[in-house]
Amino acid sequence: MFLTARSAVDKIKESKLAVTCAFFLAAVILLSIFVPLLSTNNYYSQDLNNTFQPPLTKGNLFGTDEFGRDQFVRVWQGARISLTIGVVAALIQMIIGSIYGGLSGILGGLADEILMRIVDVIHSIPNLIIVILITMVMGSSPFTVILALSITEWTGMSRVVRGQTLMLREMEFVQAAKVLGAKKTRIILRHIIPNCFGPIMVNLMFSIPGAIFAESFLSFLGLGINIPKASLGTLASEGYRFISYYPWLIMIPVLIITLTMISFNVLGDTIKEV
Repeated sequence: MFLTARSAVDKIKESKLAVTCAFFLAAVILLSIFVPLLSTNNYYSQDLNNTFQPPLTKGNLFGTDEFGRDQFVRVWQGARISLTIGVVAALIQMIIGSIYGGLSGILGGLADEILMRIVDVIHSIPNLIIVILITMVMGSSPFTVILALSITEWTGMSRVVRGQTLMLREMEFVQAAKVLGAKKTRIILRHIIPNCFGPIMVNLMFSIPGAIFAESFLSFLGLGINIPKASLGTLASEGYRFISYYPWLIMIPVLIITLTMISFNVLGDTIKEV
């Protein structure tokens, strides 16, 4: 059975856990969009008379940090940055991997072997090392992190699409397109990739949390987003310094990262069963 958007939604509706995860992700996305826009507290504003306030005090739902900045606004602004980087990086990985894998599968023969050996070489190099080197050379910024994650994590998608292409290229509608003189690029874009929608979407659902975690890890190490801007990883890194005295500073961003990753993985597992 080929996965469609309707079949994926129907499958998610059958699972209470998947529905809960979908609502959680929707809430995270909405809060990350609107809280920084509508809050009366500024993302950067400091109040040195109101430092290290615990959650639910003085109108600060998530408390304040060492400079008296409202953590509620900073956490959701950080979530916006982390989600943006994760989703954009995963989408770029999907595009590169889909086109590369489709091209490899449709060409076949020696060309397929060469293209797959290139994938094997890239995959054999620890991705984290490449990402760290790129961010160190090009500097820390959302663009750099997206670029680093995009050029290192597409190999898995390419293998998935190649496997599907090897199967689909023998089907009648692809053979008919070849007989009618369709170019390989047209066959890939119009016939192969659309019929790989299911595996591509499943792989994408797993790629997004992977990219979010990678960005958070880089920011935690100080190689991601520059202060005073803060992703969830940066907030966790800042909170780690005060874990013994003010644990909420690290617990809240880490909890959001964890639940977000679990939610994407649950949805990916759910639609994988279609």
